Parts: sequence; C-alpha cells; structure tokens
Amino acid sequence: MSDLQDLAAEAYIFAVPLVYNLDQMKKSVEEGFGVLPAVPYNQFSYGQKLTDASDKFVTTNNDTVYNNAQLNLSAGPVPIRNPRYGRSILCFSIC
Repeated sequence: MSDLQDLAAEAYIFAVPLVYNLDQMKKSVEEGFGVLPAVPYNQFSYGQKLTDASDKFVTTNNDTVYNNAQLNLSAGPVPIRNPRYGRSILCFSIC
C-alpha cells in the first residue's frame, strides 16, 4: 500500500467509531432508540420494558432494563446520583 492508502485506512479506522457514536448520541436525544424514548441532554431515558430482537442499538441483553443519558459537559461536570435500589443491581457505564 502507498502512504496515502495507509493514511486513509488509519483515518477510517479512527473516524468511523467517533462518527457512529456522535450519530447515536444525536439519535438518543432526538428520536430515542429501541425501548428508550428520546430525552434532552442531562436527563435519563428509562426503558419501560425489556429489549427484543427489534432493537437495533449495538447488542443488548434481553433480561436487562436499560437506561441512558447523554450528558452535556460543556458547562462543566454534571453530578450523577445513584439512588438505592434495594437488592437490585445498578451499573453505570461512562464512555
């Protein structure tokens, strides 16, 4: 491969996930996805039922109720409070 082809391949490898993730963030705020309704930035979208094969967002577990939030950090940190859920498992994944 030429240097230009190598550079193009490297740009593709690094850019596609970024563009895909930005598109998913926009979709989350404007349309929602799967069982998660659209909500504004800095608010949680709460799944009201379990996912199924019709959900097209990445890959989901069909025994997990999903919640999602797109956080706008342009004005600084946003606190996230974890309420107590008794014996239920609650996991935050920050990407």
